[in-house]
Amino acid sequence: MEPFGGDVDLKENLDIPNNKQPNNLAKIKCGLFTIAIFLILLLVVIIFLSFYQFENDTPKSSQKKEEEDFIKESGEINSIFAIDNLNSPLLSSEFENINNAIMYIYINEKKINYTKEYEFPATGNYNVKFILNSAANLDKMFKNVNSIKSVESLIKYSNSPLTILSMESSFEGCQNLQKVSIKNSFDTSNLKSMSKLFYNSNVEEIELNGFETKNVKNMSYMFKSCKNLKKIDIKNFNTENVIDMSGMFEGCNSLQNLDISHFNTSKVLRMPFMFSECKSLTSLDITHFITNNVDNMASMFNNCKSLISLDISNFNTEHVVDMSYMFNHCESLIELNLDNFDTKRVINMSYMLSNLFNLTSISINNFETPNVKSMNYMFYNDYLIKQINSYKIKTPNVEELTGMFYNCHNLESVYTEGIETKNVKNLDYLFKNCGNLEQVNLYNFNTVNCNSFKEIFEGCPKLTVCIVEKIENFENLLEIILDYDLNIRFKASEIDYLNI
Repeated sequence: MEPFGGDVDLKENLDIPNNKQPNNLAKIKCGLFTIAIFLILLLVVIIFLSFYQFENDTPKSSQKKEEEDFIKESGEINSIFAIDNLNSPLLSSEFENINNAIMYIYINEKKINYTKEYEFPATGNYNVKFILNSAANLDKMFKNVNSIKSVESLIKYSNSPLTILSMESSFEGCQNLQKVSIKNSFDTSNLKSMSKLFYNSNVEEIELNGFETKNVKNMSYMFKSCKNLKKIDIKNFNTENVIDMSGMFEGCNSLQNLDISHFNTSKVLRMPFMFSECKSLTSLDITHFITNNVDNMASMFNNCKSLISLDISNFNTEHVVDMSYMFNHCESLIELNLDNFDTKRVINMSYMLSNLFNLTSISINNFETPNVKSMNYMFYNDYLIKQINSYKIKTPNVEELTGMFYNCHNLESVYTEGIETKNVKNLDYLFKNCGNLEQVNLYNFNTVNCNSFKEIFEGCPKLTVCIVEKIENFENLLEIILDYDLNIRFKASEIDYLNI
């Protein structure tokens, strides 16, 4: 007996089709969909990571472009400076006032993480570029950093222009600095002070045509003691608002040519030592200078030994109070005309016209000196001058006349009738070594308060006559006059008081 009543076909009873196959197209679509989802997720991750890295490296998109442009630059803007560190690694702590402004730096085009404690690589040559965030004051930023050899571009700012107000002493004391060339890369439109910018550096060549200086007020001692400076290009300098040019080129011993014919000096108040110690300068065009506001010209041309001529006929000196050492040691000058000088406010004329070894002619016909207190050594060592016409000189307040005409060997006549000495305490060496002087006019001399006459007529072999008003005004000088075998002539009578 069959268990189920005979043979039974289960496949037929269950109606299951033979050889059923899955849909291939559906499988493909499913797979593609899965891949697409995966790629989208991967892309999201990549974008997120890239954005995160971008935010860390360059906080602002404009900065990123600035950075890329900076790194790609070539030609005139190549580096901030080349480090040639010969003795020991350069520490960032040498930068006195720039650390807080540094965002990051590049050494040989490689970006590094910068901190105040960062130590530059050991001895070698490096191109270093500084990227600054913002800075209002760059004073002393590379002062006494002796590793600097050249400066080609100073700053590339990041997202917005820097407001730089001051660059005082920025490269002061950079003893190995040789060349500076800043052309069109540096925004200084808000700069107020450039005082001592290169003071006491050994730079040989300077080009600053990229500097905008229309708002600069202080250029004092800007190139002072740059003793190796031979070439300087500042033809684009706008000086219309400068008030202080004290010692601007002082001590530029090697500078032979200086073009400042474009300088606007209408607001300048101070010019002492401006060209002092420019020993190699042979010519100087300052005929355009406006000096009606200047109150100090002390040592302005002091020790300009090679200066052959000097035209200052345009100078307005009505406010000047100090002219001491103004032309001292201008040894190559042959003549000097100061007839246009207004000296009514001048207090100090000591050494003003001294050591003019080759000067044969000097014109001071309009000198008025009611406020002068010091004329010490005013014409000292003016060997060749034969005549000094100073008819308008009156000195009611003068206190110092020591050596005023000392070593004027060829001096034959000098008008001293206006010189008053009632406040003078020292007349030492007044006419010493005036070998050709035959007579002196002491008409207004009053020496009652004077207590020193050391060698006053020493080395005056031709001097025979002193013209006076009355003896009682200089009784303490009378014995000295007689000791030198001089005859005294009273101006009113034209009669000599003979020394017997």
